[in-house]
Amino acid sequence: MNRFLLALLIGALLGLIAYTFLRNPCPPANQISAQWKKNSDDYHAGKISFDELIHHSDYLINCIEKKSVND
Repeated sequence: MNRFLLALLIGALLGLIAYTFLRNPCPPANQISAQWKKNSDDYHAGKISFDELIHHSDYLINCIEKKSVND
């Protein structure tokens, strides 16, 4: 039983560490418009698909909404 609890604790800690390092933080406010333009340029150059453009745009919109709520 003790080994199970220890393994569970270690797994939870590793999960928390992985989440912290793997999540994508929002870019600073002054970089959001530059990132938006880069995504558009990448789409028009054929580097990313339309679905990827939509995904990146949704992410930036969520970042803008979070920043406006925090202000």
